[in-house]
Amino acid sequence: MEDYTLYDRRSLARLMHPSTATALEALGALPEASSALDLGCGGGLLNLTMARQWPEARIVAVDISPRAVEDARATVSANGLTERIEVVRSEGYS
Repeated sequence: MEDYTLYDRRSLARLMHPSTATALEALGALPEASSALDLGCGGGLLNLTMARQWPEARIVAVDISPRAVEDARATVSANGLTERIEVVRSEGYS
């Protein structure tokens, strides 16, 4: 994780919630993807991992929280991935 620039106002411990750790582990077992959707993206850590694992993939990251969207956008931008990762605020219903 030290290779990433994370912009999240929460602590790293919260970023590494057990569900995040489980998702990171699961990503390693998935085949190459050309696109990905991350519902409940939080600060964007999983998006960065997807972008690294699948260098050609386009990723859409969605969260209901304006604060999480702001943090994820900053994280994506700081890592130079704005062309590949789109961060959207949505409730996910439409």
